[in-house]
Amino acid sequence: GLQEILSSSSQLNEKIEQLINFYLSKLDNNPDLPAFILQELSVNPERIFQLMQERQRLPGRSRLVFDEQVREAVRKGRIREIDSRHLIINILSLIVFPYVGRPYAKMFLEHDEPSYKAFLKIRRKEILNFVLKAIEP
Repeated sequence: GLQEILSSSSQLNEKIEQLINFYLSKLDNNPDLPAFILQELSVNPERIFQLMQERQRLPGRSRLVFDEQVREAVRKGRIREIDSRHLIINILSLIVFPYVGRPYAKMFLEHDEPSYKAFLKIRRKEILNFVLKAIEP
């Protein structure tokens, strides 16, 4: 899961790809999950936090490993200066919006459901390429 990915010894680029694949796989199987979570966060934010704690879904210490890996990559000049928190939120935003904004995106892009699903499949690689290009030194 998420904790294993964040705390793994994988190279940063591999870890980013694993994060993207992890979240997109979850959303492919549960496309309404982001809308549900946003609704619950607006009504009862403590409940979502409690559920995540109970199911051990909070990154906790594993995020510290990721943070240090990002700082080290910045220090060594392998990636541009970026706060790991911004990197994670940027990745999550690129992943989640097409699911939360699905009705709008389908209308705007003039997609029916099958073509939108095909679009989302292609997007997996697009997100990875976009993020890796964005952190280049």
